[in-house]
Amino acid sequence: MAISLGGTFLQLFVPFAIALYFRHQRQVYGTAFASFFFFENFLNIATYMADARAQALPLVTAEGGDFVMHDWFEIFSRCGLLAYDTRIAALVRILGWAGMARVVVWLWRNTVMGAAK
Repeated sequence: MAISLGGTFLQLFVPFAIALYFRHQRQVYGTAFASFFFFENFLNIATYMADARAQALPLVTAEGGDFVMHDWFEIFSRCGLLAYDTRIAALVRILGWAGMARVVVWLWRNTVMGAAK
């Protein structure tokens, strides 16, 4: 299962690490951009999660072979959650939208409201 989570992990880790870097550098716009991108990835992940049972989306493989595995099908199957793929995906999608909205509010408070002080 660890290999199955590799793509999703990298998809989230890279913008998260960049956001941490910009935060450490006290660069508000860089932090906001990377944080927004982090949460935007939740929407793509949710789409892939929701496809676990149907497996209708085209899948990409690094090896180019005939055997292509749907990561979230394997993950949800192993955890006994396959029947809930669309519900979990809906929750992840909501978290993504909420996170993006929160980043916009945070940016507004740190720029517009911060300049008004």
